[in-house]
Amino acid sequence: MTDKPSRGRAPLWLTTVIVAWVVAIVAAVVWGLPHQEDNLAARAAAALTGQPVTVAFEGRDAILAGQVVDSAAIDRAVATVRQVRGVRRVESSGVVVTIEPLDTVAPLNPPFVTVAVAAGSVSLSGTVPDQATADSMVRAAETGWGPDAVIDTLIVDPGTGGAAWLPGVVGAIGRLAQLEVASLRLTESGASLSGSASSVEEVGAIAADLAAILGPDTQLDNRLTVTELAAPSFEAELIEEGRVRLRGVLPDRNSVDRIVAAANAVYGSANVVDEMTTSDGVARPGYLEALPSIFGAIGGLTPWRVNVENGAASIEGNAISEAAIVATEARLTTALAAGGLPLVSSLIVDPDAVATVLTELLQGTATFRVGSSELSPEAVVLLDEAIDILLANPTTRLRVEGHTDDVGSEENNLALSEARAQAVVDYLVNGGVAADQLVAVGFGESQPIADNDTADGRAQNRRIEFVVEQGES
Repeated sequence: MTDKPSRGRAPLWLTTVIVAWVVAIVAAVVWGLPHQEDNLAARAAAALTGQPVTVAFEGRDAILAGQVVDSAAIDRAVATVRQVRGVRRVESSGVVVTIEPLDTVAPLNPPFVTVAVAAGSVSLSGTVPDQATADSMVRAAETGWGPDAVIDTLIVDPGTGGAAWLPGVVGAIGRLAQLEVASLRLTESGASLSGSASSVEEVGAIAADLAAILGPDTQLDNRLTVTELAAPSFEAELIEEGRVRLRGVLPDRNSVDRIVAAANAVYGSANVVDEMTTSDGVARPGYLEALPSIFGAIGGLTPWRVNVENGAASIEGNAISEAAIVATEARLTTALAAGGLPLVSSLIVDPDAVATVLTELLQGTATFRVGSSELSPEAVVLLDEAIDILLANPTTRLRVEGHTDDVGSEENNLALSEARAQAVVDYLVNGGVAADQLVAVGFGESQPIADNDTADGRAQNRRIEFVVEQGES
């Protein structure tokens, strides 16, 4: 009996064919994938030739690695690999950007500076790395010589580096202000100083100071020579009508201008007579810096004279009281001590000085409103000072005199002058001055001190004067 095939079961030969087909497919996949990655890697690496990037594959996905100098290089590498046929995705997180090697940066140029001093002025030249350094140097020069005596040709170049002396250059400029003629050159090799000083001691002192300022890493070549310069001379004197006369020989115009400006601030420019001169043969000692402070230190004196010569100062004149002498000497000694100047005083007490000081106090001030005996605000401020002076001199008896110009009738001017004198007396008494110290007198237009034909002359004639009637120190 013949067996019939089982229904629903594949023939043996068909099963065998299917199994063989599956095995072939699996083998192709297992064998083909690595070869595909190798093929893509080879073609991608060829495309990246010349770029500092490597590539590997996981299947069809490319993975980049390497170091580039900027992000644009990463973008170029990604775009290159994407163009390779068969690549599905490009991963670039393995590529990093590195800083350009230091040996590709241009070296900085060394700074250099020259400070040249002559004829009361200073010149700054050279190249520095930044504007802040240049500005600090100019300010130091302006402090030492004045803004109008500085010649600035400094160049600011960011391509300039530093130097051991650079932090001390500002201090070095200030130290050179004591010299009449000098040149300080600062380069990468060190510092060179030339010029002249007044003594061997000054040469040594300046060299030592500059060495300390510029630092131990800066070699200083000191070529200063000694030149015997004459000592400066100076005299300030209170002369007639509250004017101050200035005389003397100083080393430069900058020193003169500082003294004149200080006198103007105290006495007014119209009352300062400048007869000072300059000379290249005069030394510039440190005490010159203290001379402008003289004028603010003097008070309660008339007349007075201050003389500075051969490294010493003296003052002579009349004072309104012993207290005024003590106060002036103390203030003046302190002011001059900053420059190392000793003070010799020959001040004496003079009762008449009280009247002179008070009269000069009101000079040049609009004491009253026009045609009135009402005190002006400016006069009130000055009379407050007069009260302090009179309270310090209770034994001095004064006559307060009122004077007018010739505008108007004699009778009206006489009455106005009396009213004005009395207004001054009343203010002083209300301020605490004893009534028996003062008496008011009017002279009208009868005692002019200037020409009534001019406005300036009439202004001088409209005045209050103080005259001592009796007193003792």
